[in-house]
Amino acid sequence: MTFHEDLLEQARFLARRERSKPKQISLRRSVSAAYYALFHFLVGKACDLLVSRSRRSRLHGYLSRAFHHEVMAKVCAGFASARPARAIQDLLEAPPSRDLVRVGQVFIDLQQSRIEADYDRSIELTRREALAVVDEAEHAIRGFLRIQGTPEADTFLAALLVQKISRA
Repeated sequence: MTFHEDLLEQARFLARRERSKPKQISLRRSVSAAYYALFHFLVGKACDLLVSRSRRSRLHGYLSRAFHHEVMAKVCAGFASARPARAIQDLLEAPPSRDLVRVGQVFIDLQQSRIEADYDRSIELTRREALAVVDEAEHAIRGFLRIQGTPEADTFLAALLVQKISRA
């Protein structure tokens, strides 16, 4: 099982952990794990794209630490609105596909849900809400897998890292 699959499994387990009345901490950790499943999935795919197979084991971990949540959210917002940054638009052959727009939107939504789950103690989550977040992460991953290897997917993955560098 891959890391993101383990995180999704953990997220489902936590959301269903207590049978009758789930603890808020279980639901909050479930939401957080679902976000991190999508985050690590995208980072892993980007590292796979940017690092050759023969060097993957040595560089993968090093490169994965260069990705920043805020930068990824900005890139995702551009793709979610179907209006990525001008430099990225110039690399695309067509507007982003529905699948890629959806991946961008889900990333933003899940990041916000994770922030609320981790830091806003005034909210009360339900099991249904937590499981819906897990489902969204899974759907986004499946959507990305449908377009994986396409020029738009490769551009998106590279932008998740390079967007910050290109503006420095």
